[in-house]
Amino acid sequence: MPRWCRFGRPERLLDPGARLANSAWSFVGQEVHDRFAERLGRDLDDGTWDARYGHFREQPFFESSLVMLVSPGPGAWFSLGIMPESTAQASEKTARRP
Repeated sequence: MPRWCRFGRPERLLDPGARLANSAWSFVGQEVHDRFAERLGRDLDDGTWDARYGHFREQPFFESSLVMLVSPGPGAWFSLGIMPESTAQASEKTARRP
């Protein structure tokens, strides 16, 4: 998972909207959100978070049970000379039309 996803930017998790972008937060009550934000905010303010986990800010990626794949963009397959199987199959079907 790339650093910009959040593990290297814990401040983003102080934003309730950023937390809700992860479905796991929908399973906990508001009191858990509040307690988390209070503790994380305190740890960021007093340097505790950086003392424990600051190395994540410089680590380029983090490998865990969650894997994030980032597409290089539209048309990238073709510029690399690669045609995804589903596209190749669609092209064959189109070519066979009467």
